[in-house]
Amino acid sequence: MKKIIVLHKNPDTARTIKNMLDKEKLSVITANCVEECIEKLKKEKPNLLLVESIIPREALLKAANDTKTKIIYIVSNGNDKTELSLYKNVIGYANEPFDINKFVKKIKTSLKPK
Repeated sequence: MKKIIVLHKNPDTARTIKNMLDKEKLSVITANCVEECIEKLKKEKPNLLLVESIIPREALLKAANDTKTKIIYIVSNGNDKTELSLYKNVIGYANEPFDINKFVKKIKTSLKPK
């Protein structure tokens, strides 16, 4: 089963994302901070990391790169997209607030092998 880690500054949003993806039969783990997320990246070796764009990036991006984890950033505006596109593991963006159907489709598509 494909594994996803969700890191969002708002615990309610993280739980909502987890619940949406659990309904799609995806294995979803939440992290409450960058340090916890890095530990889970190393231990769980997820296929995908969903992370809010305002979360501090450098250590997280290095850990994701080391574990070869793909990243989709959750953005509330387009300001971060240019900077984030410079990182090789960043494969896409999800706009917040979410259109649930589009969000789930983006996640499922990103988990398919290329």
